[in-house]
This record gives sequence, C-alpha cells and structure tokens, in this order.
Amino acid sequence: MKSLWKHLFKLACLLSALIQRSQQACTTAQAPFPKIVGGILDATTINQIDYNQVTDYLAAVGCSYDQGVRGDIATSTIKPIVIAYQQNSYQWGKVFTSFTHDCFNGVKINRLGTKLVIANADNSRMLIVIDINNGNVLTATAFIASAVYDQNRRNLLLLDEGTIIMGDEMKLIKVTPPSISAIQFTVLMHSTIALQSDFAQTYFHVFAYTSSLCMITLQDMASFSRIFQYQTQCASTSPIQLAKTFQTCSYETSPPIDVIVFQEGTRFFRIQSQYSTSTYTTSTMHDPAVPSLLGKGLHCANNDLVYSLMWGSYSGAINSIFVVIVNFSLYTITYTRYLQQTAGNVYHGNIFAVNKFYLSGQDQTIFKATSASFSTRSLKTNGIIYSSMLTCQQIEQQTCPVVALTVNGFTFSATSNDYTFSTFTVTDLSSSLPTTSNIAFSQFEGQYLADCSYQLPQAPHDYTALSSAQASNELIYAIEHTSLTIPITAFTATKASLSIADPIFTYSLNSFIGPAGGVTITAATGDIVIPAVSVLGSSTYYVEIEGKLQNCQTINFLFTLTGQPNTAPKFKVLGSVLAVIPIEQGQFLTYLLPSIVDPDSGQTISTILIDGGSSAYPTFIDFTNSQHIAIQIQPTTSNTVGLYSVVVRLEDGIGYTNYALNIIVQAPLITDLSAFQNYFITNSGPPIFSSELQKIEIITGNTRTYTLPAYFDPDLDDNITLSIDLGEASQFSTFEKAKEMFTFNPLKDREYKDFYEISIKLADDNQNQKYTKVKLSVFIRKEDQKIRSPEKDYDQTAADLYEKQDEERIRQTTTKQLRFNLAKPTKDEQIRLYFQQHAYVLKLVAEKLNETNFELTLNHKKTVNFHFEFIMIQYGYVLLQMQFDNPEKLSLYEETLDLIQLRVNRSLLIQSTQTNYTILKETRAECYIPNQYSPNEVEQMQKMKEAASIAHIAMIPASIIVNFFLQIVMNLIWGMLNDLSFLINLTMISITIPGITSTFMSIVLQFIQLDILQTDKWLIPSFPKEKDEEGNFKEDEGLNDYFEQQGFQSMYTFKNLGSTLIFSFLLIALFFTYLIFKMLAKRGSYAKKVQSYLERKLFWNSTCRFIIQQFQPLLISALINLFQLKFVSVVTLMSSLFTIATIVVLVVFLWKMISAIKFQTNEGLQTQWTPLIEGVNMQSLIGKYWTIITLVKWAILSLTLVFLKDYPTFQLSVVWYLLLVSQILIIKGRPYSSQIENKLSIFNDIMASLYLYGLYALSEPMGRNESKEQCGLALLSLVLATIVVNVIKVLVQSVMLINFKRLIAKLSPSDRVVQLKPPPAEQSQPDQTIATTSMSVLYDDVPQMLTHNHSDKQQTVAIIPEKVTIHTDYLFRREVRY
Repeated sequence: MKSLWKHLFKLACLLSALIQRSQQACTTAQAPFPKIVGGILDATTINQIDYNQVTDYLAAVGCSYDQGVRGDIATSTIKPIVIAYQQNSYQWGKVFTSFTHDCFNGVKINRLGTKLVIANADNSRMLIVIDINNGNVLTATAFIASAVYDQNRRNLLLLDEGTIIMGDEMKLIKVTPPSISAIQFTVLMHSTIALQSDFAQTYFHVFAYTSSLCMITLQDMASFSRIFQYQTQCASTSPIQLAKTFQTCSYETSPPIDVIVFQEGTRFFRIQSQYSTSTYTTSTMHDPAVPSLLGKGLHCANNDLVYSLMWGSYSGAINSIFVVIVNFSLYTITYTRYLQQTAGNVYHGNIFAVNKFYLSGQDQTIFKATSASFSTRSLKTNGIIYSSMLTCQQIEQQTCPVVALTVNGFTFSATSNDYTFSTFTVTDLSSSLPTTSNIAFSQFEGQYLADCSYQLPQAPHDYTALSSAQASNELIYAIEHTSLTIPITAFTATKASLSIADPIFTYSLNSFIGPAGGVTITAATGDIVIPAVSVLGSSTYYVEIEGKLQNCQTINFLFTLTGQPNTAPKFKVLGSVLAVIPIEQGQFLTYLLPSIVDPDSGQTISTILIDGGSSAYPTFIDFTNSQHIAIQIQPTTSNTVGLYSVVVRLEDGIGYTNYALNIIVQAPLITDLSAFQNYFITNSGPPIFSSELQKIEIITGNTRTYTLPAYFDPDLDDNITLSIDLGEASQFSTFEKAKEMFTFNPLKDREYKDFYEISIKLADDNQNQKYTKVKLSVFIRKEDQKIRSPEKDYDQTAADLYEKQDEERIRQTTTKQLRFNLAKPTKDEQIRLYFQQHAYVLKLVAEKLNETNFELTLNHKKTVNFHFEFIMIQYGYVLLQMQFDNPEKLSLYEETLDLIQLRVNRSLLIQSTQTNYTILKETRAECYIPNQYSPNEVEQMQKMKEAASIAHIAMIPASIIVNFFLQIVMNLIWGMLNDLSFLINLTMISITIPGITSTFMSIVLQFIQLDILQTDKWLIPSFPKEKDEEGNFKEDEGLNDYFEQQGFQSMYTFKNLGSTLIFSFLLIALFFTYLIFKMLAKRGSYAKKVQSYLERKLFWNSTCRFIIQQFQPLLISALINLFQLKFVSVVTLMSSLFTIATIVVLVVFLWKMISAIKFQTNEGLQTQWTPLIEGVNMQSLIGKYWTIITLVKWAILSLTLVFLKDYPTFQLSVVWYLLLVSQILIIKGRPYSSQIENKLSIFNDIMASLYLYGLYALSEPMGRNESKEQCGLALLSLVLATIVVNVIKVLVQSVMLINFKRLIAKLSPSDRVVQLKPPPAEQSQPDQTIATTSMSVLYDDVPQMLTHNHSDKQQTVAIIPEKVTIHTDYLFRREVRY
C-alpha cells in the first residue's frame, strides 16, 4: 500500500509540474517600453537617439547626475552616458568617467549598423567611435568646435569606411580617424541644421538656415563639390527654433534617381532628382491651418508617401504624439494620435514604418492611460524613450479626418553659396582613449514591474519559427460592398517538442490607422471584418494584426487596405476568347479553365455557363463537378456538325466578365465504326488534380508536410500512376507514397537556392496513354527573411500570385505561360536566365526578347542596365550581361548579399505554328549575387588569361627541350610545382575571396598540374552532349563555385582532368606497348632493346614521377565524380570507370611505394624509384618517407576540400592541423638533404599558414570584416611573394647546377665518355673504392654508376653513397664529389 501511495505521489508531482509549466508559459515582466533610464538619487537625461533597421540597434546618449546610475562616488558632477538596445532589450551602457560637467548631445549609427559616433556638447569637441556590439571605444578625435552641439540637430554622419562628417554652425568638419588631418568647409551666414547621405554614400545633403530661409545643398561625397543648392521660405526666426521641428528623409528609386524630403512643422518640401540628366523637380505642401505640431522624425516610404513623427497639440489633444501620413500624389495629410499625453520635455526620435517609432524625452510622470499614471523612482527627471511597440501605455489610436494640403505655396530658388575649403589639425586619442565604466543598469531595468507590466513569453519558448507570411501585404476591397470579410492566411508556428500542445493563434487588431471601428479582427481566424464599407470609402488604410500563442509569443503582420471601385474577375488569358476547340462527334474532351485573377479581396467568385443560342449547353457541354474548374465536351452524332458558342461568365456579386468558348463539332474521320469496334480505343483525357497545388514556403531549420490533393481521370475505369521526381529538392525533401505526402526539412546551417521545383506526373493506363505533368514550387527562406516588411518593395500583382502555376493547366487554351528563373550568377556581372521550355520554343523566345520589355533592379530599388546574350540558348538559358555601378562593393559581406530582380514590364506573345506562348507582365525572378569584380580587375584577368594561354603553347616545346637537354633543371621545376601545390589548392576552401586572387591562383594551378594542352578548346567540345527532357543540352556544373573557379567545372573525371587525362592515356598506351614488345622480344633483338628501354623507364621511375606530379588532380577529380557515378552515356560511363580505377591505382601504388622504401636497398631505390628519394635525407626516418608523407598530406587535403565543402570552418580546422604537423615534421626530421630545401619548405608551409589565417579573417564565424578587399589584396600579395621566392630558388640552382661544358659537349658529336686524370701517387688511397682527384661529375640517368678510361682500360665502377660528399649542399643537390 505504501508503494502504491509512493507512485501516486510521484504521478501527482509530475502532473503538478506539467500544470505549473503550462501556467508559467506567460510571465509578467516590465514592459520593454517606455524605456526609463535613471536612478533614485538625481536626474538623468536622454538627449538624442538613433535607430538602425539593419541590426535593430537603438542607441541613446545623454548624461547623468545620479551616482547610483554612474556607479561612482563623485558628487555634484555630471557625466555623459551612452546606452544601446537591440531587439528592444538592454545590451550595454557606458559612463565616460574621464568627462566632467559634460553631456553627449549627438549620436549617429553607420549604415551597416556596426558602429556609432557620439559627440559631446561642449566646445572642446570630442568625436568618439564605438563598437555597437559591445560598447568598446574604437577611436576618439578632439578639436575645438565653433559652437555647443545642439541636441535637436542631426549634425553627425558616420560613413561605413570610417569618415566622420559633423556640422558645426557655418562649418562642415570632415575627419577620418585616426588621421590628425581634418578638413573644414565654411559657408558664411548659414547655420547647419542637419546632415544626411544617400544609400550608396555617394552624395550627402546639407540643410542650413539663414534669415527665414532654409537651404539644402547636395554635395559630392568624395570631392565635396556642389551638385545643386536651393533655398526656400521657413517660418522659423532662428536656427534654434528651426532645429526643434526640422526633419529629413530620402528615398532611392535607383542610383541616379532619388527623392529628398524635409519638413518644418507641417510644411513639407520635396526635391526629385535625376542625376544622370541633372534634372531636379521641386514641390511643396503645407497645412494651411498651421497646427501647433513639431516634427520629431521623418520616414520616406516611397516617392510620394511620407510618414512624420510629430508632437504637440491638435484636435483637442495637447502635448501628444502624432503619426502623420503625407501623400504627395493626393495632396493630403492624415493625423493619427498615438499613446498618451506627455508631461515633460520631448526631443527628436525615429520613425521607420507607418506605426513604428521611437521618441526620446525626459519626465517624472508617465501616463499609462488618460486617468492612470505612475512616477519614476527619482524626484528629478529620468530619460524616457517612448514607442508604439511592446508598451504598457494604452496606444489609443485616434485618426483625424483627412486634410487637403496647399500645394506649392512656397518656392524654391537655385543659389550658389560655395563652401570654402581649409585644413586644420585635430588630436587623435588612440593612445589614450577616454575611460569608461559600465552603467549600473539594475538601477532602472526591471524596477517598474508593478507600475508598467506586460505579458511576455517565458523562455525557453514552446514554439519556434513563427510565421505570418501572406500571399500579399496589399488588400483591395470593392467600395460597392455594404460590409465585407477578408480572410487572411493563418499564422504558423512549430512546436519545440512533441509534448507541447498544437499552436493556436488568437488574433487581435494591433493597429489601425483609419476611422474608429472601421475594421475588426476575428479572434479565431484573423479575418479582417469591415462592418461598413461606406465609412472607409475610397482611401488607403493600414491594418496591423497581432497573433498571440498560448504562451504569449506574438507575431504581427501589416496590411495595406485600399478601397476602390470593383474590378470584375477575369481569366488569366489575353482577350475575351478562351479557346477554339475542334472535336469530333463521339469524342470526349475535358477543358481545364484558366486561372482566375481578381484584385478585390474577400469576394466569392462564381463561374457559370450561358448558352450562346445554339443549344450546346447543357446538351453536350457542362461542368465536370461542383467546383466548376473544368468543362466536359461530348458531342454525339445527333449534334449537328458546326460551330457552337457558349459564354463562360465570372461573377463576384458586383460585376462580371464574359468569355467566349467556341467548339467546332466535326464529323468523325471514320464514319463506319462497326468493323473496328473490337479495336477502337478512346482516351477521354489525362488524369488531373482536383485543385491547384499549393506554393510551399518554408523557413530553414523547420519541418513542413504537404499532402497532394485528390486526382481523377475522365475515364473512370482507367488506373492512375503517380510519379514523383524530387530533383534538386531531394537534399531536403522526401515523399511517402502510401500517404501521398511530402516532408520538407531544410537544415538551418546549410545553403540552399531560393526556389526549387518538384516534377509530378499523373498517367493513365489507357493504351492511348495520356498524362499530365505539373510542378510543385518550393521556396526556401532563411529565418531572418520570414517576415516581409510592408515598407519594402514586395508588392505583388494578381499575376504574381499565379506565377508558378503549371503549364498543363492551360495547355488546351490558346496560350501557354512561360516561366523563367535567374541562377548561376558570376563575379563578372553575368547571370543566367532559364526558361523551362523545349529547345525550339527557346529559339522563338530569343527572337522576342528585348531589354526594353524587362526591368532589372538591385535590392528592389536601383535600376541596373543590362543586355541579353543568346550564345547559350541551346543549353536552355540566356545570358544577362549586367552593368553595375561600383560592382566591387556589391555583396562584400556574405550576411548581407545583394539581390537582383528581373521583372517583365510588358506582356510578351511568342507565336509558333503549334502553340502560342506568353510571358505575362509582372512576372518576376530574383537571385542573390556574389561579390563582383571591378572593371580594372576584369581587364587584369583578361590579360592574365591571354598571357597564360600563350605560356601554355610555349611550354609544350620548351618542356621537351628542357627535359631532353637539362633533365636536372626539369626535376627542379617539378619539385617547385609540387612545393607550391598545397598553397594554391587552398583557394578551393569554401570561403569567398574578394578581388582576382582566386582567378590568379586558378591560372597558377593549371601550370602546377601541367594542364598546358588547352583541352577545354578541343577535347571537351568533342564529347557527346546530353539532352534534357525539353531537348536542351545539359550544361555540366562543378561541385560548387569554388571548384569551378579552379578548373574543376564538371562532376565527371573525363572533363575535369584536362591535360592529365591525355597524359594518363599516354602512360597506359606505353604499358600496352611494353607488353606488345615483350611478346615480340624472343623474335628479334630490336624488340628486346625496346622492351628493355620501356621496362627501365616504366618500372618505376617514370610512373612514379607521373603519380607524384598528377596525384592531386587525379584524386580530386575522382572524389568529385563519386558524387555522381552514372552509366547512362559514354562520357559518364567512362568517367565512372576511370574514377574507380584511379582510386584503386592510387591506393595500390602508394602501398607499393611504401614497400619499396621499406624493403629495397638504396641502390635499388636509385635504379627504380628515383623520384621517391630525390634530394631527401636518407639518414632521417622522416626524410626517407617524406615523399609518402607528402602524398598523404595531399590526400587529406583533397578529402577535406571535397567532402567538407559545405563546412568551411571544419575545412580551416583540418588544414590548420595538417600544416602544424607538417611544420613539426620538417623542423624535427629535416627531410631534405639540402638545408636550403628544408628552409624553403618550412617557408612555404608558413606562407600557407598565413594564407589560412587570411581565410579565417574572411570566414563567417569571424563576423563582419570591413576590410575584405584589403584582405583579398593581402592574400594575393602573399601568394605572389611565395611564387617569386620559389622561382628565384630554381633559377639560382639551375644556373649553378648546369655544367655548360658538358652541355656543349652533349650538343656536339664528340664522345660522351668523361676523361679522368689519375691522381698523384702521394695522394693515392688504395683502400678507397675509387682514387682520383676531386672533380665534379654531372648527374646522369644512372647516378650510382660511373664509366671512365684509366690505364688504357675502360672501367665501370660504383659510387658508394656513404663515401659521397655533397659539394655546397645548399645549392648543388645533383653534383657530387668522389
């Protein structure tokens, strides 16, 4: 009984823990906003803030009198502070202890969001640059300023390359720390109010004030030359007054086109700039009522739409925060009050969306609601940051009626007030940076739980991968409706474990900028309900829906809701005729209706048939089912031959669109079927799916399943076969045939393409078989891409919603939709445009393609010039040659790759004799691009390739001559190539190197591998080409981009080996020749001599030399081919067989070399295995096996490069250990007999290690590297230096080793016997093997034998290796004395 109670008690505890966990899923914590900064002892202020959307950092600067906050004991003093928040949470805070009685009044985060610059208020100005991630001071520059820094002025710029620009009354100060040389630009009588730069930091905008005039000057960033300058009327009477209400923003349509907007209160000024044509258009708008509102922040959403953060009094609300929407196209302004009344001072803030902002100030009292407030812990003011997000304040949005603005009430006047240039010296404080200490954040973080609470999820979270993805963020409602419900796509989340309940979202209205009660949200589904459409009318509103899970995790989505007159639904076809369908009497046909396009949301669309007066409907024409997605046509012999017309109507309850469907009934070709009844087989149509396939979108690191919809065949007795081809999606997808269900599981740490397609085929078993092919589209997104910002250009038209629809759905209509995608971008501004169509269709497409019908944009903003090249159309794609501005700056950092998008701006019709094809307007394709070469680098690479091509041709006869006359020099060259190969192969590590380093090393690698026969120009093109299902040639691709850059551009050995393949077959041919002459040796002396010669060369000196020299290309090519062993064509079959044979031969030969060293004598090694022991220290065990060790080192490197290609960090680690072991072995074992060789070998390994450290600096775990271009240049310099040192060594050795007398004698017909003088009698040493004078003898084919004439008798004697002394061993490895 006790045991039972014990178990029941454990069970109760377990249930209690589970219940407690469920109850603790939501926790009450201090609300993230408003931020309150300050202690209980004295005042703390926040004077200025800045926010960066890229890294989600919010930075605030100010000062504090409070000792508790500062964490010091100083009294009656004030010290400056800086604080950083990320993702709404406190990250770090610093007190600058070396300052006294000073504040920070200025802060600016750089564009990349990695650093910030701060400025103190005092005239003794200090500009301090800080690492935004940890608060560490990077640089500090001091100088004397003209005026105190005004906290209301945005007078700081921090460029990504490190330059700081500061406005100082009538001056602009430009300094690049740690330089002590600064430049100042002065314009008289104009006080600088604000600075701003364009996105590319090519230009910057200077806003200044003088005598009731606002002046804007656009300056070139590099030269500071003036592009334009305008003045316009201001209401402010002083620069101080203007600064309190002045804000700026800009929007870039493309690099040469942008819009600059600035405001003074409710006056708004706009300049539209077209830099390429020097065209500048100005306009102004202002509220004639002149409300008492001050500008506190400005955001340009697009060319015509501006959001302004304002503070003041309006429409009965005093001291309140407003978000103002200014529309330059409609000339309207809409005021919406946010949050609660403020009691203290309010300074400038940041607005970055229509309902998202931060606003700084200082206060003692904070209102949570109209009649509810709480006080800060201090009797004096605390710094405050208000926000519309995650706040304990009631938001209480109240949108006022739209106000019409007065247009162009003010004028712009072009002026030419030039800035004068001068230089001065500043103080760099790098050696004595300002001292800091950490803020005691516990004085204010978490101190207001009781007063300002918020329900937050408790970590660890129950759900991951929250997604609010929608088909479009733009919803359109028809104003003719009385009321309307618009469904949305349900939000999704993934359970962290199986024991957790399924995610259930509760939806609510987070924000609505529009009339009170204008919309409501259905809590269970998130549907947007418009109770009275007439209240909203024809206007645009913003609706943000919040979805909250059971554990309080939330995710939002912002919709743009626009009212407009109803648009009737339409089929996605050109014209008003669906199709003209010929059909014979007695036949049966199913016509699939095209997709329907309707921009209006929330409508139910009906498809109906109307008889055209010929009694065809419903006699032999009707819908196949209640869904009305297909029409069946089955005329009988009783239906008269002729034309029958029916009308297919689409209705949405308000309007309709009619389409003609014309059926031509024809007489059957065979009128008397009685004789063929036993043989006549019909097939009414192919099997089809009952509904469209979904578009799958999945975030990396998540798992998603998708079950195929039901499918049917018009011939009910036909069996249906389902075939699935996962294609490239097989790396993250599986298909369970029994459940007809896909499972997608893309790993978080792997790289994937943005888009994949899975082929699905439905086929019947009819003898006249018919089938349907469809594509399932799968989109892969990274986690940080899962929420689309409505502020960015992600607009989709109705056509985009159906972009990936299967062609078979409209295969019986008059047109077929062509789809395309972008892939395989290169570093020289090229990308491939693929059309998934047959080869003959692509030729028609090529004739229709015109650059004017397409628009190419960079990052959805900048227009990029391009042109089509059709040289590869037979491979299924067209080349786009792009023209970027500053291409070397693109995708410089892998975490922020630049994106290009190709958009069709005009529908194209391609006509053929069989089918008409369309490329619909607004069809788009996107692709991320790698870092690009600069024009100078492209020119340099072209010159290098041309020089390499000439060198390849010259090397063929040169190598033959050198090998014949100067074998020893050739050995030195081979040794040098082997020494360099390890370093050069490191470029195949999967890390992108900026600049031309990879290209240069690719050229060097060709020489190292003796790839001099240029097989890519004559051998590879001769191989038969494979074709895909569409009849296009298949273009081979390498293992990845890094292997392709180094010449391994295929997955097959035969294509990758190049010249090595020719050399391999020559060697194999020599072995066959040897076998033939061996069989003929008994029949003739000549055959015996040839057999002996080949035996001496092939077993094993020449073979060993070949294996060593070509070890790496052979092994790497074979390992790559293992990923794609196929036997479907001649090339794939031969490559696969050659791969297996290569691996076997390399392993066996390596074992044979080890056996030779282990068991053979030195004389035997010198005779048969010379390459194994050339120049090595045979007295050292490591030296004896050094060639084997080198081959093993190369093998490990090759295995690492190929099999760890997706894990560059592991590649770096393995290679680092490999180099470390190699260096230890060289130092300890001294493997070479020559000291210079040992030193050079350790030098090469050290240079490889330095190269590896350079790759570390460029790798992802090291974080953002702002000196990538410099790192690439450094790596190139390192490689060049290594090559130069090795070449100089070979040249010096060659000159010293060549016996020129012997060489001349060898070229002459004289006798080749070396004559030796007899030694003097007193020096004779009969106990030695040979007694002679000291005389140099050139190394020959059989180095251990020497022939000479002595005492009229020719003798051949052996040199005892132990008796040989090396003459100047660090230079003369091949020259011996005896």
